[in-house]
Amino acid sequence: MELNLKNLESHEYQKINDDKFRFTNSSGVEYEVYFTTGEYYFPEVYYRKYLKTFGFSPISSTNFDFEIKTANTIILILADYFTQDDYIVMYVCDQSDNKQSVRNRLFNLWFNKYNDGSFEKIDLSYEQHTFISAIIKRKNPFYIDFKHNFPDLGEEYK
Repeated sequence: MELNLKNLESHEYQKINDDKFRFTNSSGVEYEVYFTTGEYYFPEVYYRKYLKTFGFSPISSTNFDFEIKTANTIILILADYFTQDDYIVMYVCDQSDNKQSVRNRLFNLWFNKYNDGSFEKIDLSYEQHTFISAIIKRKNPFYIDFKHNFPDLGEEYK
């Protein structure tokens, strides 16, 4: 799998464990990128152990200084995570500051810029307030079943 990640300027990052990564940006802000279990979204599906939720946040400062190298580093970590197993990565755009629409557009931009066609992003949105997405490799053995099940997740957000 070759994503469009050539010549991507990024920060060096540390793998804390299989599901947690850290890096420091040019302004000295430390970020954490993390993956948690997504089993509770679909407790009955046979592929539940491959469901992961994804997030990131600054942990050393309240100054959310976001630069292109920060974005690139997050993309590289996400791409690396997909090489580890047949994961399906889901995320909900943070609503705590009412900027979820901006985050959704940013993630769409990143996906469209770096995807080489080997991934699909499936989106759900409710009342332009809640944005839920999943990223899955098209060759993932759970691809068809997940595409069938993912819209059911939205029922709890209606």
